[in-house]
Amino acid sequence: MSLKETFVEELENVLNMVGGKDGSKDKLYITRKNVSDNLTKGEKGFGFISFIRSDQAASGRYSGLSVKVNPGEKHYRISLDIGNDGFGDDYQLATLPGTRRRFLNLQKDIISYTKGKNTIKSFCSLDYGDDAPKRQLKELEKEYKDDNIDSHAQDLFVAFVDKPMVTEEVQDQTYSKKDFWLVFKAVAAIYAELRQWSNKGETKVADKFINALHGDYDETQDTTKCIQNLLDNRQYVVLQGAPGTGKTYLMNQLSQNYESFFTQFHAETTYSDFVGGYKPVTDDKG
Repeated sequence: MSLKETFVEELENVLNMVGGKDGSKDKLYITRKNVSDNLTKGEKGFGFISFIRSDQAASGRYSGLSVKVNPGEKHYRISLDIGNDGFGDDYQLATLPGTRRRFLNLQKDIISYTKGKNTIKSFCSLDYGDDAPKRQLKELEKEYKDDNIDSHAQDLFVAFVDKPMVTEEVQDQTYSKKDFWLVFKAVAAIYAELRQWSNKGETKVADKFINALHGDYDETQDTTKCIQNLLDNRQYVVLQGAPGTGKTYLMNQLSQNYESFFTQFHAETTYSDFVGGYKPVTDDKG
């Protein structure tokens, strides 16, 4: 497979995980691949991969909101794009209060995630009903002129990230922590939620993708590591929660690293009784 085919398939896999296919497994979007096989600008001088509304033509002018990726020399551009024929039937969707709020929150998460290092730079429009070029976005695009990336100053949300590594073999990017994939997955997830693509299971995936940039990327792993640190330092920890929330499973995972034994308390023992009345007695060896 060419780099173009591999990359497009990886992008589509992300979209499909958050609801990009219907019950019949038909795509809810059309993929436009106006790049060369090595992810540079194609014969017509354009360089983008976009996922547009399924009711639009496969080529030529189009309208509505879409997710778009522009490959560059050292950086890639990820955006919530407005078609070259404007909003079309998506004007109402674009101007819903929740649309701008979601992408503004994503921008805040990016700023927090980068912690001032400027490894990811982003733009979020003040007016999601405006399909005119934005001066602030034009200024941001100038910083990446050496990347030879197509300008589209009408876009509503844009993030510039470091160029991802792409191979000729398709990779599962579900758990990738690379900047490009973190941002693209979050943008795709928000877009899918706005389109109401996602079912219950896909919504959980979308939530994980959105939360990844503010520290909730691998909740299970983070929880296990945190509790193990508490055990190593305090020699005890109390897990409280409703039935079926994973307390026993978590302890079984942790017990593999320790000499453990099981003790059962009476069902009427309360949390306060336990914390106030029971704790391990340690010797000099801990």
